[in-house]
Amino acid sequence: MKSFGILWLVILASIAGLWLSNTKPFAIQKDLPASKITLATTTKQTSFIKSPEKTRKAFIQTQKSVSTTSKAKTSPETKSTTPKRNTYIPEKDLPQDSQKTNETQTLISTQAQLSASAIKLRSALVNIICTTPAGGRIRSISGSGIVVGSRGVILTNAHIGQYFLLHDYPSKGNTVCNIRTGSPARNTYSAKLMFISPSWMDANPGTLTQYAPTGTGKYDIAFLLITKSLTDKPLPKTFSFIPLAKQAPKKDDDVVIGSYAAQFLTTNQINYSLYPTITYGNVKNIFTFDTNTVDVISLGGSAAAQEGSSGGGIINANCMLTGIITTSTTKGDTDTRDLHAITATYVRRDYKKETNYSIDDALNNPQTTTDMFSSEASALSAILVKKLTQTP
Repeated sequence: MKSFGILWLVILASIAGLWLSNTKPFAIQKDLPASKITLATTTKQTSFIKSPEKTRKAFIQTQKSVSTTSKAKTSPETKSTTPKRNTYIPEKDLPQDSQKTNETQTLISTQAQLSASAIKLRSALVNIICTTPAGGRIRSISGSGIVVGSRGVILTNAHIGQYFLLHDYPSKGNTVCNIRTGSPARNTYSAKLMFISPSWMDANPGTLTQYAPTGTGKYDIAFLLITKSLTDKPLPKTFSFIPLAKQAPKKDDDVVIGSYAAQFLTTNQINYSLYPTITYGNVKNIFTFDTNTVDVISLGGSAAAQEGSSGGGIINANCMLTGIITTSTTKGDTDTRDLHAITATYVRRDYKKETNYSIDDALNNPQTTTDMFSSEASALSAILVKKLTQTP
């Protein structure tokens, strides 16, 4: 494995790693200069702002923010297209949830329940590190992910997952991605791409070389399958995981937020002293990409509102994963920022829309799902490499 010592790591200030909320949701990426790792790159992101209209609907307005995946400062900032506006949903206008779900009881957010959820979240949280040789066009990154299936399936952001398409760019074995776990994070597993949103890839072709990519979180979904142990221990027969919720979160729901936030760490600290960030919060607002579905939640400021948190998890008092971090604002102290996450119900709907399969079927048959996606992954890899080759 290539040493981080030869990598140029740079910590990018943005919460989206999220694509930060002030910008589009992106996972925290880290740029790698020899002496320090920069987490998420600053980018333009869309923040959800209430409108004074009598309809009480608000629209996302483009502002400057950073993605939560950290990237290196190796390429000039490029202008991104303005994303489609998202709409704020007043809670009273939300329809009844039509999905049948095992979550039959109203959430009772006691401290004991949240504490149990925090323990569960810590056990399913992973750090995703993808490294590239120093001096290349592609920056190394560090982001987060959550194990959502007992067979080792990880949910993260597409802006992190796209690195798994670049293993042999520009030469064989050029990009190395490892799954790290623990406190501090240590190399634990290798993984393969089980799914990445083709819609996200189509809408965001140049983020790998942009100084400050932006996004709203729409389509920002990828699944990885753990395939190999990097330690002297064999792969477990079952992994500790957090189930994807089938019920949309509501405003004021109490939650636990977990990620491998790293915006304020040095390269050496990220390599050897990166610890999970676990904090408590609640849902401040809910938003939609469509008309009345709950697709994005706002969580306000917390220790998790920093680069490196992209792909981190939002878990409710019933130990269900209700969302994954995508974007955040990056200016000011972390407690004054605004962290955004796409909801588990949105992940379910989008996966079904793009594959014609339910995510539950995929989680029950992860190897088959990975094999079926391999040809599409190869095609997406070829498109991505062509784009990188053509871009000056």
